[in-house]
Amino acid sequence: MDNQVSLVAEDYYKKGKGINVDLTKINVARELGLNAAVSSAGDTILIKFQKGQLPHYPALTATFTHRTLPDRDFEKLLTADAKGTYRLTLDHDVQGPWFVELQPHDQAWMVQGRVTFPTETDVVLLD
Repeated sequence: MDNQVSLVAEDYYKKGKGINVDLTKINVARELGLNAAVSSAGDTILIKFQKGQLPHYPALTATFTHRTLPDRDFEKLLTADAKGTYRLTLDHDVQGPWFVELQPHDQAWMVQGRVTFPTETDVVLLD
């Protein structure tokens, strides 16, 4: 074999194992009544955040992990407008299946889910 096999599957598996460890953070998010809906329009991703029992809309670290292309993974710090909408404008359109994680600075909770882009309809992260 001249070509090396990509370790994407192994990395994705490790990420999946980490997700299981983070179930307590997801449970905290559920107890606080937190959730988010994700949609996209061209090169813009919209995240409508439901802040539940939080006193304000926090700054969020949004991590986007592509299922099969690890070189496309990225993380952004986002702030909300007055209605709780977070906007992320990229220099390219986002395509295909992504795993999205949203966490506050202290990482006390997490809202996560799978989104296939592009999607003009809202995809709820915690079902």
